[in-house]
Amino acid sequence: MTEYKLRSESLCRQFGKAEVLHNVNLSIPSGTICSLLGPNGAGKTTLLKLFMGLIHPTDGTCAIAGDHGLPRQQQSLQKTGCLIDGFGPPPGTRIQHLLGLSRDAGPAFDHARAMTLLQEKSLSPRTVWRSMSKGHKRWSLLMLLLCRGCEVLLLDEPATGSIRKLASSCTS
Repeated sequence: MTEYKLRSESLCRQFGKAEVLHNVNLSIPSGTICSLLGPNGAGKTTLLKLFMGLIHPTDGTCAIAGDHGLPRQQQSLQKTGCLIDGFGPPPGTRIQHLLGLSRDAGPAFDHARAMTLLQEKSLSPRTVWRSMSKGHKRWSLLMLLLCRGCEVLLLDEPATGSIRKLASSCTS
């Protein structure tokens, strides 16, 4: 039997009278890399938010690793990393706070690897979020997800920044 990491059935989402997603049926097996392509406003970010439980469907269901419940169970959230474009910590947050949150999010966080990657970018744990470039912010958030050892990564706008280079340095 195939294990599906992401699955939706008849998934719909409306905002007021605007139907953003209609009858989305997905079955994405474990070990699969999947891309959602479409113009701005097509519902790609909305779909990711639905999978993470950040918003609720108007109709239908969606599950991550068999977790159909909303809010999501802690166990499935520990195995899932999500990077939504435009979301980030408050401006005064330091990287060290984000490291602590990532460590607390699940037992698999590789703190030593995160510190090595920060040094390679000449970033300090004391670096304040507002002082970082957009690229460094995006890189830092992705680095934290990859160092958590997530089984499922949901990346919104993954072509923004140098994600390919980071992914290869985190897996080496």
